[in-house]
Amino acid sequence: MPTSNSFSPTTTIARSAIDTLILLGAAASAALLLYLSYRFEAMAYAQILGTLGARPLFAGSGVTVAEGLAAGLNAAKVALIYVAAQHLVRRRGWRTLLPRAVHAFLITVSLVMTLLVIGGQTISPNAERRLASLLEGTETRFSSETARLEAAAARQREVIRQSYEAERTQLSAAHLSRMAELQEGLDAERDNVINGEFYGPRYQDFERNIELERATFASRTDELRTREEAAMAALAETLATDLAAVQEARDTALSGISLGSVFDVEEAQNPYLLRFLEIARYMAPDGVEIEIVVLTVFVAVMISLGVEISPLVVLGYVFRSLCRQEETAAEVRAVEPQPVHGDPANDNNPQSEAEVRANRAG
Repeated sequence: MPTSNSFSPTTTIARSAIDTLILLGAAASAALLLYLSYRFEAMAYAQILGTLGARPLFAGSGVTVAEGLAAGLNAAKVALIYVAAQHLVRRRGWRTLLPRAVHAFLITVSLVMTLLVIGGQTISPNAERRLASLLEGTETRFSSETARLEAAAARQREVIRQSYEAERTQLSAAHLSRMAELQEGLDAERDNVINGEFYGPRYQDFERNIELERATFASRTDELRTREEAAMAALAETLATDLAAVQEARDTALSGISLGSVFDVEEAQNPYLLRFLEIARYMAPDGVEIEIVVLTVFVAVMISLGVEISPLVVLGYVFRSLCRQEETAAEVRAVEPQPVHGDPANDNNPQSEAEVRANRAG
């Protein structure tokens, strides 16, 4: 007879209650992590499948294809964990490779999808914002340069216009003065009548000079207009060349800006991980350089493994414990004597399952 009460019915029941609470807590923890895994997978499938993932799984339902796919794969993963636990407890093992391969495949898919979501939030989470800022800054810089060139050209056009306008005014004034002088001489000759005639050689000279002045003025006006148009055309060509150079420089600058070019810059990283990077670099041995991308990938992988592997381990423990309890209960029922009805000893003192366990342990 054991002298200790370690295996008394009361102690056994208390331990059984504690084991049950532990199992419930483990199951709740695993359920929470499984829900997180489901949410991460649903988000990943929604991003990968696009419009297909956003469609309702059933007509009129609020569940999308992405959510249904994530729920189905997680349910299959849990079912395979339960089947594996039963086989392990009964010491039969999986006799075929297919269940193990399917289980490993489902775990890998879940891990990759979770890493896709977590990595997108931890690995250069501000890369898109930094990229947009660089693109906007580049566009603004070259737009300002274009506006500056156009404004300078507009000022130069105005200078050219005013210069030729002044020259036209001067030419017109000289022409009018010369025409007035010639017209005055012509009028004087018209009054100079000899033998009843005024149309003499001098009068004809004035007429020729007037026509010549008109022709000269027209010619010089056309020449002035031609020179002005040529100056404007040269200015426009220069402006077009400068704008083309700016456009080429803009295209070159934009082609060098991509998501990959800002992926590892500090402005694109998580500020908390940047602070942690300083601590990691301080603690690292001499000669070991830790890059921010390597650190963030490591953190993302650790979080993903925690979300995906932890519930599998915990559920495996819960399912194995339940299967062992079921096996133990079956063994107890197999060896427990059946009470004989009508026997006062058996009717008044029925043994509980816990007492049978205690007696067997003693």
